[in-house]
Amino acid sequence: MTDDVAPVQPSPELFAQIERVLDQRATQLNNTASVVMLRRRVNQWRWSTAAASAAALVLVAVLTFQPANNPDSFVAVFQHDDQQPAFLLTVDLQNRQLNIRPVTAEAQPGKSYQLWIKSDELGPNPRSVGVLGDQMQLDQGALKQYDPALLREATFGISLEPPGGSPTGQPTGPAIHGYLYPAGDDLSRRI
Repeated sequence: MTDDVAPVQPSPELFAQIERVLDQRATQLNNTASVVMLRRRVNQWRWSTAAASAAALVLVAVLTFQPANNPDSFVAVFQHDDQQPAFLLTVDLQNRQLNIRPVTAEAQPGKSYQLWIKSDELGPNPRSVGVLGDQMQLDQGALKQYDPALLREATFGISLEPPGGSPTGQPTGPAIHGYLYPAGDDLSRRI
């Protein structure tokens, strides 16, 4: 078949055209790298926005749960990283009563949520405050045995456990943590 075709000499402009096409491709690759870099920056902005939103949500929670003239009312927010809060905990230190509310947390089949307290005064291991029931609630008087000063400085945690709670008396998996923040006029304690 090639015997019937006469040989053709490429035009002198062909090499210049090939160079222009290669330059255009290089420019496109540079533009692609710029797009990838811009996408990374957008993702960084998204994470920063999520963190700022979470901080704003904590502030809203503190202001929302602010009872009238009760300096002994505190709130804790439990969340994973920059996600929406899983639980809100309010504590009235004067009466040592708590109220725990799921926000985005949902009941898990064959599992129970368990609330823990940890403080240097209580020793090296966390102590169970109680297992959240089917309605994801806990007895309001579950903190009666603890001193209000200890409660103010304690770390609280919520873990997902086997049905009925941890069989070992300690969290069996990772926990999300929260600290009590004043919901009244004294917002300077941990902020």
